[in-house]
Amino acid sequence: GGKHKILDKCSLPLTGKQCVDRIITEKAVFDVDKTKGLTLTEVWEGLTPEDIKACTGTDFEVSPNLKAMQQILESLQRI
Repeated sequence: GGKHKILDKCSLPLTGKQCVDRIITEKAVFDVDKTKGLTLTEVWEGLTPEDIKACTGTDFEVSPNLKAMQQILESLQRI
């Protein structure tokens, strides 16, 4: 449940239009390209791109190098 956090359009005043190049949520990481739009690059372990599509209010591409966020966290812990 709940409302989408990532939408096609923002109805609130924008203070930094087109200055974001990455969006990180508790479930996924998206790269933002001003011309291509969103690309899903990481998902929380156990979730699929379909799970993310179900809880996202906009379309996005899926990176061919999609990684699990948990793997990223484990890599950082080893540093």
